[in-house]
Amino acid sequence: MATELDEATKTMLAEIQRGGHLPALDMNVHELCRLAGDSHSNLPDLTAVMLRDPAITTFILSIANSAAYRTSGEPIRTVSSAVVMMGFERVKSLVLGMFIFKQSKENVKSRDLYRLFTCAYFSGSFCVALARRARLPNSEELFVAGLLHELPRLMLANTFPDKYHAMEALILKEGLPADAACQRVFGVSFAGLSRGICEHWHLPESILSVLPAVAGTTTSPRTSIMREATQLADMMFGNTPGGAVNIGETQQNLRKLLKDDKFSVEDFASTICDEDQNLTRFFKINAKDVGMMVKITEWGKANAAQVAMDLAYGSGLEALEKKESPPQVQIGAFMTELALCARRHTDINGVLLLAQEALYKCIQPDFLFTALTDHATATLRGRLYVGADLAIHARDFAIDLTKKDALIPMQLRSGKAGRLQADRARLGLPDTLKTLRVHHTMLVPIIICGKTLGAYVLGRGHDQPFTDEELDWVEAVETHVALAFEPILR
Repeated sequence: MATELDEATKTMLAEIQRGGHLPALDMNVHELCRLAGDSHSNLPDLTAVMLRDPAITTFILSIANSAAYRTSGEPIRTVSSAVVMMGFERVKSLVLGMFIFKQSKENVKSRDLYRLFTCAYFSGSFCVALARRARLPNSEELFVAGLLHELPRLMLANTFPDKYHAMEALILKEGLPADAACQRVFGVSFAGLSRGICEHWHLPESILSVLPAVAGTTTSPRTSIMREATQLADMMFGNTPGGAVNIGETQQNLRKLLKDDKFSVEDFASTICDEDQNLTRFFKINAKDVGMMVKITEWGKANAAQVAMDLAYGSGLEALEKKESPPQVQIGAFMTELALCARRHTDINGVLLLAQEALYKCIQPDFLFTALTDHATATLRGRLYVGADLAIHARDFAIDLTKKDALIPMQLRSGKAGRLQADRARLGLPDTLKTLRVHHTMLVPIIICGKTLGAYVLGRGHDQPFTDEELDWVEAVETHVALAFEPILR
């Protein structure tokens, strides 16, 4: 249940926001949060959100191929396959966390802020890895919570650098808890700031309730894992005092929580790079480096975070902007994957998702509908959608195929692929798509065993016609989809 923020906290959050350090989350995050609260949302909806952001797709592929999730010897090459393999809830939580992490990088402008940024990701990764060991349900949700545990520090350090250093000194030199130190320096509680940030971003209460600052002395398995995981990250990155006693206490607490008398903090931290390969990709820190950081933290006479910064300062920011291969290269990889799906007799929904991903990533239309005809072949109905307009859904696409003068029904009846240049009404698009900007359209019928069962409809709202090469790609994808369908229809 939401708690009313006090005026001092509201004023503090407003000042952080004015400084540009508490931005509004982008439209993709809002769409993801909407999906999180919609019982009717599904895998295609989530995949469509992910495909809009190359950094997110790269992140999920790395997670899917890590030791923590990969279940076979074959690598996961596409987002569609990753979503099908990992499941909706897992991917949804991880993607939400990654959206927040990616947006937070805009607040990283110095070495010390990079330390806090890096700590936030490690905190999230520690949380989900320990929750998995404890076999907690939806452990991936704790990845988001781990990030959010650290982000108030980054925002305070950005907006009020001198005051934040004073707060940090109280924590490190006088041993004050973060909440008490924040209250003394800023006149607000750390818990209140955490709650305000969550409410500003409309994040679920299930995430807020496990944050150590908010949970207080609550001892549920989730809050206990969160408390120890974030404590470990805070010690390693200099946010709270380390030393043999504190590391030993964390290790002992985790042994009890995990029911594992041999659990070692150093071994756990070293293997985390295998379980989350993004740690190495973002921060260029390997398992040996992380193990060394734990030893330095345990020693307590040097700053482990300084070692990490010397190794990795700035590298994580570059990895988020990694450029993808040219579409001519990507389409070949997708063709191979689709051929493998046909050979394995993959579930048809998985094939359709993979085909959608191939077309959207390689052709980059403003919108793409995968549509199938009804039993009477009277209506072409949207099955999948991905595009720039977040207000549109696949179900909005419903075309009356009995219309003799509309271009899309005419093209579909011809059984041939074609490129069309006309407005929405002339194409035969319904009023439910009145917000859709259409200038160039490409339609490729899905023909299986000699029957037209659907179509790919791609469009652009600007004056950039589809090329012969792009038409060839769509037809090639359609052929592979037809091969996957044929065993079912014979």
